[in-house]
Amino acid sequence: MKSLDISSKEDKPQNISKSQKRVFALTYLTYIMVYFLRKPWSTCKLAIGEDLNLDLKSLGAVDTGFLVAYALGQIFLSPLGDLYGPRCMITVVLMGSGFLCAVLSAASDFNIVALTWTLNGAFQALAFPLMMKALSPWFPSHIRGKVFGLWTTSQGIGGVLAVSFGGYVADSSLTWRGAFALPAMASVFVAILVTWAMLDAPSKQTKSHHVNKLSGTSSGGFQDALKVPYLTNLGVAYVCFLPLSLTHSPTYNKRTHTHTGTFV
Repeated sequence: MKSLDISSKEDKPQNISKSQKRVFALTYLTYIMVYFLRKPWSTCKLAIGEDLNLDLKSLGAVDTGFLVAYALGQIFLSPLGDLYGPRCMITVVLMGSGFLCAVLSAASDFNIVALTWTLNGAFQALAFPLMMKALSPWFPSHIRGKVFGLWTTSQGIGGVLAVSFGGYVADSSLTWRGAFALPAMASVFVAILVTWAMLDAPSKQTKSHHVNKLSGTSSGGFQDALKVPYLTNLGVAYVCFLPLSLTHSPTYNKRTHTHTGTFV
């Protein structure tokens, strides 16, 4: 009877607290920033190819390196969020990805470009799992769908803003290099904001113990995650969609001053 009383209380509508709004806003802003650090390549790669004399095969190799690092990073690096906490790791992602964008903005060699963007794929792979790690403890299950549905608009908004910004900067005197350098500088300020303002999960230890007790599972690793119902099916579906979402975005052509592709 006691558990039924607790359940009934959780089902009642709750007002969104200032702390919840704060975490939501910070992660929303951060994920938009992540897109500014992710989209410069897909927006400017034709201009980069012309400037550095890279053929389509070389440009495709850079895309492949990013995607492979992204896929492997989500599998093997995501547990770092559990180990060090989302606030620390989100800061690392912003600083690391920003640094790599800064390096690429000054690159003139294919090997440096390929290595830099491949490493950026590994940092970018951590972003979404860390956002979910930061958000989930703050919102009960009965409103989590609404909250996450609203939060995921950051992907569309971030993509549109980042691609538009990249094309505009690439067409200016700053060229494609500015499309990498400016987001790199902005990421430092967002990283500082996250470090200073992000809140840790409420009652972290108690909540974790309660969830594990109810689900009958322990806070294990990758093998335990595979036991979650429908996770494998959803993973396969997402793998099929991900290459399109990461690579098929508007590409700025410096010579014709036009964009090709579609917004995702």
